[in-house]
Amino acid sequence: MKQWLSHTYAASTQRTYASQYRSYARFCQLFSRSMVPADWATLSRYVAFLARSKNPSTIRQYLNIIRILHLQADLPNPLLDNFKLDSLLTGIRRVRGSVQSYKLPVCPNHLSTIRQHLNLDRLCDLQLWAAILVGFFGLLRVSNFTDSEKCARRRDVHMVEEGRRIPIQATK
Repeated sequence: MKQWLSHTYAASTQRTYASQYRSYARFCQLFSRSMVPADWATLSRYVAFLARSKNPSTIRQYLNIIRILHLQADLPNPLLDNFKLDSLLTGIRRVRGSVQSYKLPVCPNHLSTIRQHLNLDRLCDLQLWAAILVGFFGLLRVSNFTDSEKCARRRDVHMVEEGRRIPIQATK
């Protein structure tokens, strides 16, 4: 049974939950709070602790680990229908805002600028240029090239009648 349960979440979700768990465990240790069951004082202080460096939507994501810990312990979810918690998060969002930061897309003029700085007679520049073009025309994210678990590799490229096929293992 333990083997099956270990596959409940995808690897990326497991890493996210592990990060959230470490954050909550560190908070509870620093402030001598019990992780489970989490009372209102623990919840409100943890939210305030997170609000020092995280935006409101991220705080909500970090609270998810508290829900999971309680469900695993067969305890009620302390986040569910919690008016005080929702009010606290609303206040943080009102004061701090919910600014979303977006990365600008690469445009053809960016490609032109990059190309001017490459010497395509050099193998490493040629490989870089090929990767940039695959990313651009494939509408890929940087993680498709840089994340060691998800990135496309040379061995993944398949010759097909229409050209090349590069399977993408995972992406957002």
